[in-house]
Amino acid sequence: MEKLPDVRVTSATVSATSTGPNAYKLTISCTIKNEGSAPINFANVFTQGRYTEEVNSRMDLSSTNFRAGCGATLGLARDLLVPGASATMEFYCFNQVLIRSNNYVYVLILGVSENIKELSSTNNRLDIPIVFQ
Repeated sequence: MEKLPDVRVTSATVSATSTGPNAYKLTISCTIKNEGSAPINFANVFTQGRYTEEVNSRMDLSSTNFRAGCGATLGLARDLLVPGASATMEFYCFNQVLIRSNNYVYVLILGVSENIKELSSTNNRLDIPIVFQ
């Protein structure tokens, strides 16, 4: 059997801090674990996100009800996420339009570079409530 990495988000939070009228900075913090049997280079692991009101969160991600969020790579090419290990990352989305009285969900999607095989990609999505600060 081929040894492959399998990355997944084990925990995450999203907070919204006001930067002006209905404008917010989103702070996304997450922990990513390699549950596979092979290491993966930090530079080959990335996140992307979309957000919507909670009532729309079960719709297809291509729906116009979702707004583009942001994403980042896990780290530098010199670092490896070995099997069983976890890494924490934090990144920001600026000037996101939110209405404080609404409930929102941030959909965090974990990906790997196209040339990397992974055991499973079915565990690469996590829906996280956005918490207003």
